[in-house]
Amino acid sequence: MIYIGTLLTALVTIGPAMAQTIYDGVRPSEVQRIISDLGYRAQLGKSESGTSYIASAANGLNFVVYFYTCGKDDRCTSLQFVSRWNTNGKDNVDVGKWNDNRRFLAAFRRPDGDLTVKMDANFDAGVTQSHIEDTFKLWTTFLATFDEFRASGKL
Repeated sequence: MIYIGTLLTALVTIGPAMAQTIYDGVRPSEVQRIISDLGYRAQLGKSESGTSYIASAANGLNFVVYFYTCGKDDRCTSLQFVSRWNTNGKDNVDVGKWNDNRRFLAAFRRPDGDLTVKMDANFDAGVTQSHIEDTFKLWTTFLATFDEFRASGKL
């Protein structure tokens, strides 16, 4: 019985320290701060149509984070990470082979021949700061992996 009491006391004490606020979507400025806090450039901008985006880079690779499904309070429940290589089709990357073996980062070739990769993130059910950080770290890892394969010609 003493063991159960000690365990319950530990759980009650640790629980609040581990709890994180769950946000109902994210504002572009919040994601900008998180990316900056992780040590990356994060330039907030708006497209001609008024859609918010963040221009950034990791491992020498430029990319953009687009915001979708945004409410009146500027909270968005989905993001899309996108990077593009201006190759004009002058490479031997088989995007089909990449996509057949990968789940999260999709590659495709644009009509002009350029390579593009993208990754979507859905926050409909809420999101914590650590989840946004983890999503960003996954993106930068996948982006570097794709670039290595692209440069090596293994695709």
